[in-house]
Amino acid sequence: MLLSLDHVIVRSAAPEETLAELTARARTPVLAEVTRVHGMASGIVRAGGIDIEVLRVGEAPAAPHGYGVGFVADVALDEAVARLRALGFATSTAPRVTVGDGENRRTWRAAQLRG
Repeated sequence: MLLSLDHVIVRSAAPEETLAELTARARTPVLAEVTRVHGMASGIVRAGGIDIEVLRVGEAPAAPHGYGVGFVADVALDEAVARLRALGFATSTAPRVTVGDGENRRTWRAAQLRG
């Protein structure tokens, strides 16, 4: 199984402001405006060959800071999670999430790794 870096995650109490600052300072295009779902908020900008996700989840940090990295696998997510668990990594479940309508619709599945 090959994991490839897909995006970096910045945690922020005010994702709209952080996204706007990224686009203004780095002149990065917005790939997905901040969307709110189930107590979290997420938006994405393109920064060259990597995307930056700005995320508000859980207790809000005092200032934006690095939170994690996102990978894509060369196998289906369920298989990737099973392989990671077999290697001893604790993972979350991987629910399917869909928000928005029309061209603003976003759908994704993700599992989190602990540690």
